[in-house]
Amino acid sequence: MAIQKHLNDSVYLNDGNWDDLRVAAQNTRINPVKEKPDYGSLTGAFLTYLFDPAETETVNFVIQIPHSFKYNSTIYPHVHWAPVTASSGSVRWSFEYSIANIFGTFGAATTLTALCEASGTAYKHFYCSLGSIDMSGFSTSCMILCNLSRLGNGSGDDYPSDAGLLEFDIHYQKNCIGSDNELNKSWE
Repeated sequence: MAIQKHLNDSVYLNDGNWDDLRVAAQNTRINPVKEKPDYGSLTGAFLTYLFDPAETETVNFVIQIPHSFKYNSTIYPHVHWAPVTASSGSVRWSFEYSIANIFGTFGAATTLTALCEASGTAYKHFYCSLGSIDMSGFSTSCMILCNLSRLGNGSGDDYPSDAGLLEFDIHYQKNCIGSDNELNKSWE
């Protein structure tokens, strides 16, 4: 991975590299107009949100794309979660989002869903990909409004127990250490 210096003395990476944009379960909020997950024990000692198998329960959060973000790249949202019993089955996660640049307008929500299998081991850490989002035209410091839900009791969700949210992440490419301007990169 070659490091270069841009004309304005900004340092950037030729090929880019990957990082996680993280939203820990404790940094999400209950959506007051939707069913809410319980906040309880995952293993008897650790607390997190527990999404019920019989309802659609939702948390919400807001993400700001960092200054190191590679302009016009694709991002990959995903859920880290754990089943609370040794039952097997699948959990359907749903990610609803809307994006706006600084001084832009948030549009209609887009929804990504994924069915993720629990293998029959309680408290096993699972990773569930929610697909990809093309970020063409979105720049540094754009904001993403987010809802994350478990679509319990339907659409293939047949895991019979709570699903514990560990974290929501977005894999994104970085191509610099930060921006050369306060609100954007001069080369975007």
